Amino acid sequence: MSMFQPSHLLQPLRRRFTAVTIAIGCTLAALPCTPIYAEEGSCGDNTKWSVNGTTLTLSGSGAVEYICWALRNEEITTVIIEDGVTSLPSNSFSNFKVLESLTMADSVISIGSSFCQSCVALTDLTLSDQLTVIPSGAFTGCKLLPAVELPDSITTIENNAFYGCVKLKALSMPDALVSVGSHAFFGNSVEELNLNQGLQSIGDNAFNYSCFESVIVPDSITAIGSSAFGQVYSKMTNKDGEITGTYYGDPVMVTLKGSAGGYAQQYANVNGLNFEVYDSSGEHTCSGNWIVDTAATCETDGSRHYVCSTCGQTYYETIAATGHSWSEWTVTQTATCTADGVQTRTCANCGEQETNAIPATGHNWSEWTVTQVATCTADGMQTRTCANCGTQETNPISAVGHNWSNWVTIQDPTVNTEGQQQRTCYTCGAVEYQSIPVLGSHAIRVNVSEGGTANPLGETLVEVNGNLTVTFSPYDGYQIADVLIDNVSVGAVPSYTFYNVIASHSVSVTFMPIQVIPNESCSSITVALKDPAAYWQPTDAAFSMDAFTIIATMLADGQSTQIDITNDCVPNMTPAQLYQQNGINTYPINFRYTGNNTTIQDYFNANAVTASVQIACKGDADLNGSVTADDATIALAAYINTMLDVDHGLSDLQIHLIDITKDGIIEADDATMILKYYVMTLTSGSADWDNLP
Repeated sequence: MSMFQPSHLLQPLRRRFTAVTIAIGCTLAALPCTPIYAEEGSCGDNTKWSVNGTTLTLSGSGAVEYICWALRNEEITTVIIEDGVTSLPSNSFSNFKVLESLTMADSVISIGSSFCQSCVALTDLTLSDQLTVIPSGAFTGCKLLPAVELPDSITTIENNAFYGCVKLKALSMPDALVSVGSHAFFGNSVEELNLNQGLQSIGDNAFNYSCFESVIVPDSITAIGSSAFGQVYSKMTNKDGEITGTYYGDPVMVTLKGSAGGYAQQYANVNGLNFEVYDSSGEHTCSGNWIVDTAATCETDGSRHYVCSTCGQTYYETIAATGHSWSEWTVTQTATCTADGVQTRTCANCGEQETNAIPATGHNWSEWTVTQVATCTADGMQTRTCANCGTQETNPISAVGHNWSNWVTIQDPTVNTEGQQQRTCYTCGAVEYQSIPVLGSHAIRVNVSEGGTANPLGETLVEVNGNLTVTFSPYDGYQIADVLIDNVSVGAVPSYTFYNVIASHSVSVTFMPIQVIPNESCSSITVALKDPAAYWQPTDAAFSMDAFTIIATMLADGQSTQIDITNDCVPNMTPAQLYQQNGINTYPINFRYTGNNTTIQDYFNANAVTASVQIACKGDADLNGSVTADDATIALAAYINTMLDVDHGLSDLQIHLIDITKDGIIEADDATMILKYYVMTLTSGSADWDNLP
């Protein structure tokens, strides 16, 4: 059994298939299809598509223009093209992996290229009786398609039309067929091929990789492409586009049958195919008595021929070289341990002699014998002898090296002096000494300001990975102001410990006199709004402290001082929280102190510091918590009363809320914007004052 894979033919096709796949995706993106998850829709001016379960139906009248179902290629199993549809575009069902059945009404007159390319599950195909062309790649890769009935109207089968349809067994050409393109039926299982009278041309590789042994070539044929017919295979397979042909026994080429001296015979002779004369009276097999022209020798081919008594065709055949008839090998020179030998044989037919080297046998060495024992520091020696030729070979044995004990410290190192350690060889007793480096250290430098001291003070050496604690002691009337470690403050700490010292460090301590705090108290704290008409909306995340002024009145040694502490105060609630609890109204809020004056903090702890704030919605003229058409009406009425110089009766807060344009007066534009805001909340569920239409 032999197998062959025509990968050189597949590469251009793969490139075409890849291009087609990309083109499909581009087409889907550009065409005016319905959404991909719809169950039906338009696919042309007068055509439509619908999906019921796994069945796709195309109906209407005229051409199908849009492919709106491509992304269902892994769910559609059945396609029905109803009467009235006249044409379908390229790649209509390309790569529909589970498509099993396609039925086409007789109204269809044309289909596009790659129509059902790579429909690997397609087994049932009905074509329209009005088709005249099977376009290129139409059914390429439909590897389970067992048969196809070509309509009588077909005149042209284009390139790769049924490429790789390896299960295709039944095939006959319609009478109207004129042209079969290249690779049109490449890779099939057809065992009997009937070509129609009237067929004129067959393209390259059109019927190559097939299972039929012979085919009758009609006299109408005027052109047959390269490798249109080839070897006869027993089985064809298509795995991921790789077409593989398998044959059993010796390979056999297809036999062409046709008129003596006709185009088919000329093609067969040029392309190495078998040929038999065939006419309307029946078939015959050319035969005759072989005549040897040149006898074959041991190394060169011969030749012979015969002339067919029926058709007069002369056939030539090569007689394979017989090959030498060699005697057994005879040793003419015996091989030794180090030198090759020679053997000879003679051909019984032509007397030619052939010699061949017998490899040297190599030494037959004994085991190694130690002749000098290796020591810790000196090499030894070993010897071996060849049992065949007595040659001796010596080899050094490397010194074994000392077998040292662990190092033992016999003198500890200090910061200023080295230590020493030793080890002893267990084998020979040799002793080896090694120095232990002095202990490493790092300097800790401590500096203090006036008003205190430190322990230790100045520079202290600390062993590597050692620890050191430095304590700081202020003199009477002084306190520790700050401690810097390597110029970084660690606060007014009474001591500092260095752990696992691996670098030098600096310590700087600052002392300061103890301050006498005057007798100070806070008598009152007042909160005022900078704008009495200020208000906050329910959606505001925080109160802006810019809206408040908070003053603390301080008493010290009989003197009264006012301090602005606004920036050190924070409200305890947000506008959103206040609105959520109470709705639209005026409410008090509490402030808390975040500064560092303990006297002021004590006042806050003992007294509530509050302010009244207004929560209202922009545009909410009636203060009911929402913006409606009524608010626009109130704003319009206020505008009219203003124009008539009549008191509108609105509070300053209401004026602020409906003055949308913030120009200080109520206008018709304010009422219009309130109404637009209300309409936007009704139509979209939310509105934005900054993006009104």
